Amino acid sequence: MPSLRAEPTFGQMFGFMLDSLFMDQLQSDLERIKGFDEAISRVGAGRDDIECLVLTPSQDLSEIARRYRAELPRSLRALLRAVGANTPSAGTL
Repeated sequence: MPSLRAEPTFGQMFGFMLDSLFMDQLQSDLERIKGFDEAISRVGAGRDDIECLVLTPSQDLSEIARRYRAELPRSLRALLRAVGANTPSAGTL
């Protein structure tokens, strides 16, 4: 018998949405910089290539957030609990 999965909470969905928005925007910005760099190179304006440095965390940020959740102000913890972001799987928000 397959196990029943709980529906995602608002906090989980909102965290996923924010993560997607920020990552999509970052990818879009990097592509725009690359296009600008290629256009400048075609014109031969004598400029150096634009270098991008993308830093990514070496540890899971959700796990770090869960570790320090107790240090958040009481009002913020209550808000996170109210939107369902207080579960172990809702660390994205």
